[in-house]
Amino acid sequence: MSTAPRPTIADLLGIDGMVREIETVRPVNRVDVHVGGRIHRRRLQLRYDLAKLASEIAMPTGKIAAIEAGEIRPTAPELYAFAQQFGVSVSYFFAGMRVLSH
Repeated sequence: MSTAPRPTIADLLGIDGMVREIETVRPVNRVDVHVGGRIHRRRLQLRYDLAKLASEIAMPTGKIAAIEAGEIRPTAPELYAFAQQFGVSVSYFFAGMRVLSH
């Protein structure tokens, strides 16, 4: 009797192997959390559900959810796609962030 291989987190999220960083434990990045939160709030303001947004920008719902949760970082083209769909500039997602100290 053979057993099927266990699905990875990427498989469960529907990412199809595009983002492997989610499979490793990494520290929470406050920029990722802030940007993800801004994406989430704007999506809700516009009354988009995950499925509708995923369809509009051709991105898996699981990946959008992970970005909104700050678990993974959107690429520059993905951030641009969110901005275009939401009718905002890319800088909108960074508004209200405190300047990082070195």
